[in-house]
Amino acid sequence: MKNAPWQSFLIFWDRLLENQKLVTAYNQLKQDSQHLMMDVYRFKKAKFIESVFNQRIKNALPKLYLRTHFLKR
Repeated sequence: MKNAPWQSFLIFWDRLLENQKLVTAYNQLKQDSQHLMMDVYRFKKAKFIESVFNQRIKNALPKLYLRTHFLKR
């Protein structure tokens, strides 16, 4: 079963939380893209996110999802 779009967002978010180098690279991408047309920036951003997903297997539920949906209230 493929991840829903919201699950992919949470997986990406978790990877950023786990790795300061990814955060730095993502912020650098945004800064370097300020002068670009929006569609070019979105293409570069999509490639960056895809590279993050390709670093690990995508099947596990993201930690943020687990934390927010299975904590006792």
